[in-house]
Amino acid sequence: MVSGPGSQMRITVSKTADPWPRRMVWTSTILLAISIPLWWVIVGYFQQAPTNSLSFSAMDGWCDPATQGVGVHCFGDFQVPRNLIETETLWTDPVISVGYTPVGLLPNVAARGLEAAGLGLRGSLIVFLVVMCLAMAIPALLTAIKGAPGARGPLPVLLFFAAAVPVLITFDRGNTVGFALPFLLLFVIYLARDPRWVAPVAAIAATAVKPQFILIVLALVAMRRMRDAALAAVGAVALIAVSFLAWPGSPIDNIRNWWGDVTTYGRTSGPDREVTNLSAVRAVWVLGDLLDGAPAFIGSLGRGIKDFAIQHPGVPGAVLLLVCVVGFVLRRGSIPRSIAVVIALALPALVPGVSYGYYLLFAVVVAVAICGPVEPSDLARGARAAGGLFADLAPGRAVHRAWAWLVVVAAGLSIAPIIVRSPDIAYTPILGSVALLWLAACLAPFAWGAYGWLARHVRAARAQRAG
Repeated sequence: MVSGPGSQMRITVSKTADPWPRRMVWTSTILLAISIPLWWVIVGYFQQAPTNSLSFSAMDGWCDPATQGVGVHCFGDFQVPRNLIETETLWTDPVISVGYTPVGLLPNVAARGLEAAGLGLRGSLIVFLVVMCLAMAIPALLTAIKGAPGARGPLPVLLFFAAAVPVLITFDRGNTVGFALPFLLLFVIYLARDPRWVAPVAAIAATAVKPQFILIVLALVAMRRMRDAALAAVGAVALIAVSFLAWPGSPIDNIRNWWGDVTTYGRTSGPDREVTNLSAVRAVWVLGDLLDGAPAFIGSLGRGIKDFAIQHPGVPGAVLLLVCVVGFVLRRGSIPRSIAVVIALALPALVPGVSYGYYLLFAVVVAVAICGPVEPSDLARGARAAGGLFADLAPGRAVHRAWAWLVVVAAGLSIAPIIVRSPDIAYTPILGSVALLWLAACLAPFAWGAYGWLARHVRAARAQRAG
């Protein structure tokens, strides 16, 4: 627990063993075991490449793979910024939407520098991928070494790194979001402990990689760290603004073109498209699709929900964000850290109109946080019985247990490489529908909070009438 909103925070370690690290590991292990025979069937019997169902076609065509890629693969999200980074069409290309801020392009700029220094394109690609893999391995390695009891050992390295779908997709695309993973974990670890500056700085660093990660500062609001949340938001915006000032060309034109690129990017994939889309609008469409098969009124309701999602793709994400902001502000200081963390990490994937599969990396952070790692202050005192993220949930409350299981299952399904047969270059339905679970995990705490508030007022009104 954290005592007081003051500058000095103290950690109290529960003497009760936290069961959730073990449950997270076993759930992920079982799902990984299920995925192995499915891979055998898909690859051996249906002759489908796993990348076609989990990520994208390996023959992506963004380079000459014989000299610039690996095998037949070009790692498109690495190659596209490289091709545009020194042109005037970076944010105005009529075909390609990049959406990167200048500071977010730093890994690509560094790779371009290595290429010019003599490593060549393939050499710079290999260095880029190796460094990104090291960044994505940090949370799993930290869990393996310093995780809560029941989560330590080599298994987390397999579950949360080597065989984790978000890691594989990020590697397959060569997307820079992988560099944000250590900062997201750092933010979670230091959200409610000293030194206080670490969490805001980690939020700024994550936002520098991908702007939508600015939404994680809402967890600081939930923890009554309003000043830190404001500083993190201002610092992130300032860093992005300065990067536009330092970028060649007119900063105003660049910002305008970048914003147009971002909004165009959001319109390229509707919620009905068969693609791994983690957004809230996709979750709403999936819900409508589930109801569509029912008879009579339920089926017509489902079709209406689907039509609404297609016609108003920005509304579900905006409503979700509004609910979370209002809920966090009104209930700041009384929301368990675990709930604040899960919601804040999920929002950057749910709020935008389109969030592709590599943004499931937030699920890796959630799983790792559930498993520990034990905080440094706990380890320094030799507190070996400390738990993970869910240790602050009341074990006797059924609603807490149900919500925690929902998150564990959602994280497990988001991480396990489960492939269900689908047409060629179509995405496995598991990843295409997991957004619905995350949306439920975000909304459930506010739903039961509203129910509790309403029930208290009803009881009070009845008692007043009885008196």
